Amino acid sequence: MRGMTTKLKLIQPQPTLETLLAEVATDRLAVTSALAKLDASMAALAQHTSTNQSGRGFYSVLEVAEYLHVSRATVQRLIAEERLPVTRVRQTPRVSAADLHDYIAANR
Repeated sequence: MRGMTTKLKLIQPQPTLETLLAEVATDRLAVTSALAKLDASMAALAQHTSTNQSGRGFYSVLEVAEYLHVSRATVQRLIAEERLPVTRVRQTPRVSAADLHDYIAANR
């Protein structure tokens, strides 16, 4: 057997059930923490996108129509007639909450 080398296979010990459960618990905590951070980020994003820096919210044409219980075409006509002021974001009209409430108050 001269010149022959014997290769030994090292057998890795199998993890115990307790070890696996501990790893799962650790991973679960990490996922729970990441989800909590994601929820907080989404809430902050939702608040940021629904309000401008002065705290007034903006509505889409469809949201204004639903709020006033009129058609979308009616809101678009009010905008075209300049009876309802809008702010355009990339050519998409948005109605500020203050302007919407002013319009409602002026047309009671």
